[in-house]
Amino acid sequence: MDIRSNRILIVDDDPVGARILEGVLANQDYVFDFAHSGEEALDKAAAFSPDLVLLDVIMPGMDGFEVCRRLRRTPEISPAPVVMVTELDDRNSRLKGIEAGADDFISKPLNREELLARVRCITRLNRYRLLLAERERFDWMVEHAADGYILTDRNDVMTYANPKARLYLGLNRDDWAPDTVSFLRLAERIYNPEPKEAWEDWLDVSPASARRERYLVRPESDTANVCWLRIDAHDQRLGDRFRRIVRLRNVTEHMASMREMRTFHSMLSHKLRTPLYHVQAGVEMLADKETPLGGSEQDDLLRLAVDGVRRLSAEIMDVLLFLEAPASKSIGGGVLIADLESVVEKIVDQLAIETCTLSIPAALRDRSVGPALRSLEWVLWEVLENSKKFHPKNTPVVEVSVGERRSGAVFLSVADNGRTLPAEEIARVWDPYYQSEKRFTGEVHGMGLGLSMAAVLLWQAGGSCRMYNRDPGPGVVVEFTLPDAG
Repeated sequence: MDIRSNRILIVDDDPVGARILEGVLANQDYVFDFAHSGEEALDKAAAFSPDLVLLDVIMPGMDGFEVCRRLRRTPEISPAPVVMVTELDDRNSRLKGIEAGADDFISKPLNREELLARVRCITRLNRYRLLLAERERFDWMVEHAADGYILTDRNDVMTYANPKARLYLGLNRDDWAPDTVSFLRLAERIYNPEPKEAWEDWLDVSPASARRERYLVRPESDTANVCWLRIDAHDQRLGDRFRRIVRLRNVTEHMASMREMRTFHSMLSHKLRTPLYHVQAGVEMLADKETPLGGSEQDDLLRLAVDGVRRLSAEIMDVLLFLEAPASKSIGGGVLIADLESVVEKIVDQLAIETCTLSIPAALRDRSVGPALRSLEWVLWEVLENSKKFHPKNTPVVEVSVGERRSGAVFLSVADNGRTLPAEEIARVWDPYYQSEKRFTGEVHGMGLGLSMAAVLLWQAGGSCRMYNRDPGPGVVVEFTLPDAG
């Protein structure tokens, strides 16, 4: 229903009387329909959904009183106000009209100013009734919504939270009062805001800030699975008043499926390529009848092919184990820092990176950190692959180092001498899936989807990540804070 143009149903058996009413109310932004009998009035009311019924009392057959009674017994149209237009001016007729459900009366002959004033007042009240009904429906939908919704003021103080939002934030209706707590401060008790750079301008009310991709991540623990909430904000300004509407959408299943798809594709890509090449090269050369081979050469090629088959079999079994293992095993757990040496050496060899150094302080070698070995190997693969892929000559000089912050947290740093990135690209490099591509190849411009997926794995394990340009450059430094798994 369009509540901006009120609909008026005029019921009068006299067409002239109906047109007189229309003429008096013309040019008032009303939409009219007409009925010339009681039966037609009931049919038109059901089809037209009027905001007001101007009903003549004296009509042959079904009179106005009976029409009004039947309108009130019809749930779909019973709320519509009914004004009886009558020549009857006695007290009993008015009481009869009130008993039938009439809201008001207008006497004939018509007084133009009185008719305009009464119709304007009734339609205005009906507009408020419709708005109130819409508000009640909206409130019901928000209270029962699958997503969380909160309202905050300009200082991020929460003024409202629906039941789902209270559930996500660990609030009980009885122990929380509006205007008492900051949304972000409350969320940080349970979740890690990611990416960190996107939350730095959370209080900024600019359109650019509202478009940032933001998440609240509750890392996996021994007692709870990982939880991802996507946060979207919409700012409203009503004069000097400001209100922010914040939606909390649970995207855990989506993030898990996307993570598994990306990690599985990457695993297939870098695990199977090298052994397949060895098998193919050895078998093709052995099968080439035009190239004479000595006994020792045949033995070497056969060993190459057999070695490739064994490696390929081992890698396929690893992939199958990955598919059979619960998702949590690829996220949680831990790895000794000393084991990073073999992981880095393996990846550097597979990527054919010529120059790579690794520095691990002796005091940290026996420290256990997360995520699990498989996930950490995947993270390092993505970072080192980017170092080579985006180096101008694909010959990066890479420095991998492990260190400890003053807080005691362990960090893993990968620095290269490749590209220096613009600030806007660094600002969005951790946004999960912000780039689009037709196929999951990872061959896209920018730093690639794999790097954002590396962040996803770390965030879910309770770690964090950041990137910055080397100073002096060129090149970038990718730095991961690793959660303690001890």
